[in-house]
Amino acid sequence: MTPGQFASKAKAAGYSWACLELDDYDNSERWGPFLHACHAEGLKAGPWFTEAGNITQTPGDADFAIAELEGPGDYDGLINAINTNALPACPKAVCTNFNHPIHPSNDPTEMAAARAAATPLIAANLVCLTESYLNENVNASPDNMNRSALSLGWATSQPVFGRYSVGGNPPPSYAQWAGWSGRSDYLAEYLAL
Repeated sequence: MTPGQFASKAKAAGYSWACLELDDYDNSERWGPFLHACHAEGLKAGPWFTEAGNITQTPGDADFAIAELEGPGDYDGLINAINTNALPACPKAVCTNFNHPIHPSNDPTEMAAARAAATPLIAANLVCLTESYLNENVNASPDNMNRSALSLGWATSQPVFGRYSVGGNPPPSYAQWAGWSGRSDYLAEYLAL
């Protein structure tokens, strides 16, 4: 599928923004055509970084940037970008499964450490996108993930639904959360775009 075909189908499916995974697949050559195709359809375009510290490589013309935050390595890279004032100027988000060090806990000491770890992310205005990938974890509902985000200090979160197959099973239905404001889909290209 060409960038133009993707953007046209994404717009027709009701999306208002789209990401290109920029670091894992060396998609730097695809960035320009992707951005222009999205803009031609009135979509915002931004990069997704699977290594959170790579958010520093956000192209200057990006409308937003998303850093995947799934553990200590991602966290350290992101904190380094924050501490060196290397975050991009565009709106930014983390997409997280709340792995360590921002793992909510019933233990008061561990919870205090998790909140302290989340504080610089919140202070850097990183929006919290939650990996509501019910195809991987049936407990990762938008409501449960939002409770985790709130417990760490974010004012709100936005679920991202996993739209891909696990173990040969089709992606789950997210129909019961269709009314969730601001929902997103990870690997939306697997939908009938």
